[in-house]
Amino acid sequence: MSKINTDFLKKTIHDLLVEKKQRKFLETVELQVGMRDYDPEKRFNGSIRLPNIAYNKVRVCVMANAIHIEEAQANNIPYIDVDGLKAFNKDKTKIKKWAKKYDVLLASDSVAKQVTKLLGNILVKLNKFPIALVEGEKLLPKIDEVRHTVKFQSKKASCLGTAIGTVESG
Repeated sequence: MSKINTDFLKKTIHDLLVEKKQRKFLETVELQVGMRDYDPEKRFNGSIRLPNIAYNKVRVCVMANAIHIEEAQANNIPYIDVDGLKAFNKDKTKIKKWAKKYDVLLASDSVAKQVTKLLGNILVKLNKFPIALVEGEKLLPKIDEVRHTVKFQSKKASCLGTAIGTVESG
């Protein structure tokens, strides 16, 4: 198994940032890895926390209990309580419309246990199943951690790609 030479990678990223054209949007830097002699039937997935923010604008919503509702209100973070989840009444179109507005869903521990009962498996199909918040865990550090974390997974192709940052964070 070969490894990426760290010095070569840093030099390439530096060259990319120095010789860039001025764009009217924030460019994302993506890492593409080609895998040789790897069986594509053996799939894997994972996540890694990066030192810089990979995605600049991550829209987060909290499925909150009373403690997290107060913290979400104080920090202007969108939230929904158990009564709001019950109001969906397992209506697929309402749940999809609500969930598509957000990139990441966080759920308080007590609410996370009720999510599948209240919403069914719709969030799983949308690949938006909520990340659990432990009781007493603060929202802002968790959101910061989510913004620094990238997920990757291998599919049938023999290459793997994921965003690792933006040109500004370079």
